[in-house]
Amino acid sequence: MKRLLSGLLLSLFAAAFAENKEDNFYSRYNIQLNVLPSIVGVFSGEGNIRLNDTDSLGIYGGRWTVGYTTKDNTYFYLGLRHAHMLKHDQDSDGWLIKSFLGMGQVRYESDGVPIKATTLETGCLLNYQWFFKKEHLFIQAGIGPQLFVVMMRSPEYIPTDDGDFVRHPSPLALNLWGQIMIGYAF
Repeated sequence: MKRLLSGLLLSLFAAAFAENKEDNFYSRYNIQLNVLPSIVGVFSGEGNIRLNDTDSLGIYGGRWTVGYTTKDNTYFYLGLRHAHMLKHDQDSDGWLIKSFLGMGQVRYESDGVPIKATTLETGCLLNYQWFFKKEHLFIQAGIGPQLFVVMMRSPEYIPTDDGDFVRHPSPLALNLWGQIMIGYAF
């Protein structure tokens, strides 16, 4: 996996610095890496295919470590994302809206008890994109609401201080989500 990611990044940088003689560049695909969460050890990215001048559809995903004590404390997620450019095409500067729907899996240990949960997320982001046609590179920065639901799978019941067992809660959260993406269009 590390070799695949290293090769992908190396190809990106090599292609970015190759000279492009096209003035009318038209991308069909793009890949993006979210650099904001990488500060805390989260790998997150997406790949998209252009549907028309203003819309694209893609798959996004990521992995991060919930705690720093063991490598078993992990969170994986995968989902679909739709992007719609506002008043411009995808290969230019401007505003866009990204909507997303995904799910994930959390595994960690709490007080010696293994915990497993499935997550569902949906939301939208208002982004601004800076597109560098000659290099086929772009930067997107955005923010927006995210609805996040956690459905506990194991253990289904948790002990209380008085010795009883209660059903594990399934938290629902509405939070503010942000991203800074660096991408390559081809």
